[in-house]
Amino acid sequence: MLPVANRLRKKSDFAIALSGRKINSKSFQLFLHRSSENAPPKAGLIVAKSVGNSVVRHRVARKLRHAISPILPLLPNGSLLVARAFPQSAADISSTQLRDEFEVALKKALV
Repeated sequence: MLPVANRLRKKSDFAIALSGRKINSKSFQLFLHRSSENAPPKAGLIVAKSVGNSVVRHRVARKLRHAISPILPLLPNGSLLVARAFPQSAADISSTQLRDEFEVALKKALV
């Protein structure tokens, strides 16, 4: 579970994050918006119904949250991060593969 202070909740924050840098991966898209604010970094997930039924969507969201959690403190202050799961490929990937993909995508986004 992501800490409350690090969760994206507002639609406007999601819109800002989606206007940031976009990195495509095999299983998801990563959006990163950096700002000069002194706020803690925040992260959000987008797992659409096209990914699968409720059980599959929650499984994918859980895998993404576990990939984001250890990396969140490494993000610069004021960062907004959104991960959007792709249909089918996100549902079939293992947690370790997803975490590895996430780390590679985040390194690309931070460059």
